[in-house]
Amino acid sequence: MNTGGLMQVGEQFFYNYYQKVNTQSYNESIGLSQNILNLDSREIDSGLITEALLKDGLALISFTPSTPYHEVLDQLKKIFGECIPDSGIKQSEYSVIEYQENSKYFANSAISQPIHSDDAHTSCPPEVISLYCESQSTHGGLSTLCLFKDIYKKILVPRMNQIESLLKEDCLKINGMKGELLRPLLVRRGPYHFGCYLPSILYSMELSSESFNVFKEIMNFVHNPQNQIRIKLKPGQVLLLENSRAYHGRTTFPTSEQRRMLRACFNLKV
Repeated sequence: MNTGGLMQVGEQFFYNYYQKVNTQSYNESIGLSQNILNLDSREIDSGLITEALLKDGLALISFTPSTPYHEVLDQLKKIFGECIPDSGIKQSEYSVIEYQENSKYFANSAISQPIHSDDAHTSCPPEVISLYCESQSTHGGLSTLCLFKDIYKKILVPRMNQIESLLKEDCLKINGMKGELLRPLLVRRGPYHFGCYLPSILYSMELSSESFNVFKEIMNFVHNPQNQIRIKLKPGQVLLLENSRAYHGRTTFPTSEQRRMLRACFNLKV
């Protein structure tokens, strides 16, 4: 719907992507191969990790599967500082992502998840997401990843004259689980980097037709398996994501198989 030069986008727009990611062809796609910085827990280098997150948006750390999670968290805190309290009711240091029967949340289902940034419907999304694999399903359950640097080259470079308008604080008016708020479509991440906090579902969103065209092209790009990195996390691995520069989802997996991830959030020291 167009209201005085602004477009209003409803839930159906986002639901279309939910439908796409739950097709058989989407879940069986291979995706891209990509070299990802993967450090052994005995050789963690904070500088390398920060550089990888700013440049590519993601990194891996491999612990032995028997490592207690509190020890993993302690190592992550040495890199990033204290955890940002989870947005749930308990406000704990981390949240558990696993199948729960009749859950109303994507994260605690076994269906495929659209590509997104975590907490993109809030006024201050976390900068770094860590996903620790405690157990992995035998079938499915792949992490589907898409990088902002690829979006920038493909979609934003041809639209450099629009960058400033996409950075405006009132570029988007979104209505999500936390209510209505204004936010930019693009954010600055350091003097030479941009990013984007990408929501997976909203009740509604209001923006100019020019901004909508960019947003729609980004959503189409990230939900094309040909533009995705697909990896299957192994028990003991931590996937680190710069939340505005690497977007993630998940392929479907059987409810009879346990897939359990522990998520903690941080801000990035730069």
